Amino acid sequence: MKRTPLAGLAAALLWLLLPAATAAEFTCDAASGVTAFAFDTRSGTSLLTITSTAGERWWVSLDGTGDARAWRQDESTIYAGSTGPGEIFALSSCGDTCAQPVRWRDGAWAPLGEAFPVPRGATLHSTWDRSGSPWILLHRRVGEGLQGSAFRLEKGEWRPHGRAAVRLGGAAGVRPDPDLAEAVISGSTRFAAGKAPSTWLRGLPRGVEGELIPIADRNAALVDIAGRTFLTADGGSRWSLSRWTPWGVQQTESWRPGVDYQVDVPTGASAGSSHLALAWFDRRRKDEPRLVLTGWSPAAGWKVEGELSPTVTTRDGVTLAWDYLLRPVPDRWLLMTGCIHTAAGSSLVVRELPAGGELSEPRLVSIR
Repeated sequence: MKRTPLAGLAAALLWLLLPAATAAEFTCDAASGVTAFAFDTRSGTSLLTITSTAGERWWVSLDGTGDARAWRQDESTIYAGSTGPGEIFALSSCGDTCAQPVRWRDGAWAPLGEAFPVPRGATLHSTWDRSGSPWILLHRRVGEGLQGSAFRLEKGEWRPHGRAAVRLGGAAGVRPDPDLAEAVISGSTRFAAGKAPSTWLRGLPRGVEGELIPIADRNAALVDIAGRTFLTADGGSRWSLSRWTPWGVQQTESWRPGVDYQVDVPTGASAGSSHLALAWFDRRRKDEPRLVLTGWSPAAGWKVEGELSPTVTTRDGVTLAWDYLLRPVPDRWLLMTGCIHTAAGSSLVVRELPAGGELSEPRLVSIR
């Protein structure tokens, strides 16, 4: 595999573990678990959770300027971090069937509205609509299907906005509606302020399961579990399987999705108001795999936005994978490795690709 030097690191970088952290000291290394927890897609702030090898759990805020700060987590259970154009909020457990919405500010969680009951076995998701209101979607199994119940914060109260069957809820669970400002979308269902829940698509590809992503002006994409992408431009009346790949239009099945290449939806703002972002892991050449960042819009079609090795290698021979493909805002890629620890402290390695710009060189982001 071709190795790419890691710009900005000292030539003689030593990967040495420092002494154990004190109560107020943050440390992490390559064995630490990192999870992208929530995104403020307005400011570009990403909130991560990092679990050190010693079992300590930390919140790490990575802001739009590249600054990273860490706070030790307490014993409370915080889950269902939001992704949307507003400050980060989540749910805090207040009992087996109780959830308290909380918002993130300066390293602490504070109540956001009142607590509300949650049925056993339900999962919760959170976002903001484009008018500036937070929503919570509650999913639970009813028979063989999935039912969604929506709540919107209005005048300090989480008010219900209907329940309806949901298909293809996907990993995101709920997203801002790109066409209606006071609405959100969960899979195939739209929940809107002042309106009954409705199906926002006229139809779906028969027998296809995967991630359903709304795009403005009645466009949508469905990325199935094999990595195939289906597109509609008329609200679901007609769907077409895209034969495009970053290496040309695929007229035959010579390259197999899921085997010769894999398609991933990035975490965060995977769909903007008028475009879709997808990452392609190209494994056709076993000796030199590639990571290709692409975008699609109804007006311009498909476009390759950036291409790079799926790993980065430091000058002292340590190879790191770009394990985290993030969209902190709708028009920006943020590629991130896991946590590393050097004599200079704990850091993340990142590369960025702004809209219409060029892929940056890898750089270290120190966590303080």
